[in-house]
Amino acid sequence: METKEERTRETQGQKVLRYLETYQTITPHEALQNFAIMRLASVVFVLKQDLERKGGTIETTLVKSRNKFNEPVVYASYRLVKSLQTLEEDVFSF
Repeated sequence: METKEERTRETQGQKVLRYLETYQTITPHEALQNFAIMRLASVVFVLKQDLERKGGTIETTLVKSRNKFNEPVVYASYRLVKSLQTLEEDVFSF
């Protein structure tokens, strides 16, 4: 039987969407640090599908950088282009 806490717990997708609505972008490092999400790309893939059905989207940008060993690395940065909150405001602002 579920407890009240288990029923109201946010999903990973909800956490990422809330973060994107607040900070506009998220990287795998930020997702790991803030939410212990190891596979951000998977969460974003599902979230993006849901948002696109509602008229929003998430944009992916590949960022080139260097790691602590000064080796070149590439990682994804995700940006919320149009959020559900903005979509709701568009719908109710006539």
